[in-house]
Amino acid sequence: MGNNLLLSGSSMNVVSAVLFTAEGGTEGNEAEIISQSENEIVVKVPYVESDKAIVTFKYFNGTKEVETSSSSAPKFTVKRYQPEVTTTVFEPINVGDMVVLEGAYLNKIDKVLLGDIECTITLQTETELKFVVPSSENYVDGDNTVVLKISYFDGREVHTLTDVFVVKVPFIYFWENRKVYGQGRIEGQLSSFFSPETGLVYANSDWSTVVDPVSMKYKAATCSANNKPAVSESEYNSVNPYFFFSGASAGQLQINSPANSKTQLRNFYSTTNSSSQVTGGKIDCYGTPALTFLWLDPSKSGYKTLIDEVKNGTLSKIDETTFPIDVEAKTCRGFSIASAKLRLIQMFGHQIYLR
Repeated sequence: MGNNLLLSGSSMNVVSAVLFTAEGGTEGNEAEIISQSENEIVVKVPYVESDKAIVTFKYFNGTKEVETSSSSAPKFTVKRYQPEVTTTVFEPINVGDMVVLEGAYLNKIDKVLLGDIECTITLQTETELKFVVPSSENYVDGDNTVVLKISYFDGREVHTLTDVFVVKVPFIYFWENRKVYGQGRIEGQLSSFFSPETGLVYANSDWSTVVDPVSMKYKAATCSANNKPAVSESEYNSVNPYFFFSGASAGQLQINSPANSKTQLRNFYSTTNSSSQVTGGKIDCYGTPALTFLWLDPSKSGYKTLIDEVKNGTLSKIDETTFPIDVEAKTCRGFSIASAKLRLIQMFGHQIYLR
């Protein structure tokens, strides 16, 4: 398929169409005519549904357009070069990870599909194909079972590789090698905001429109008090959790929960560099997300165990089973969280993030 074929005969110059019909089929696929003369015609072999085909011709007989008889039509073996994937074992894999397929004629594959989602192909040769598992708003945390398919021959054929391809969406996000500048006012490095939900570092100039437009709208009225949102639940949930660093004193930085203070964000005000400003002026302004941070003291055995789980990537889930909350004792997994706002955690349900 796709190669040129020379057909010789007589009166070939009157042929208006050349059709390739798969053996047993009833409808042919028209070939592109490359050149023709009285004694020969050159066509590009079109898509054919099987490797056996007959060739018929359409022409005008003086009254109407007719087609030559299929019973006397020449027969061909068509080399379809159909992709053959030899990879048969597919382990559960995380969103964003790479999958490698091996086989033959893999360069003929047009698309790799997980359900109806097209994957990004990063490498494609005749014997190897690599693709990245994409994210989807339809996935839930945990294991998602989808169908893995390949599409080829310009989408005319789709082949299922497995009905049980497991995409793992982590309950916990591990972000590495992110650089955030505390109260960044250095030209070209004005990026002080980090979201543990998206894993992105945001420029200060994006705070009012991308990071926290709800806070920009209400400013000090965003909260009724520290870590007590006064906005609607839908507005609160429209803002991804984020935090930022600022100077606490000479030589010291502190991690800031956006809703913990109405005076921290105004510290980004600058009379000399407008791109570093976030609130539009030196004014009181609460951020929207209410977050609580806990320092894991490595000298304490319980903390050390959790630290190792995070560092080794073996922590697979954070829920009330693995991190039981004792409201009366004000602990979570046995750790004291006396200053945490348990009512807010229960009300708004934001995830806990570890790094």
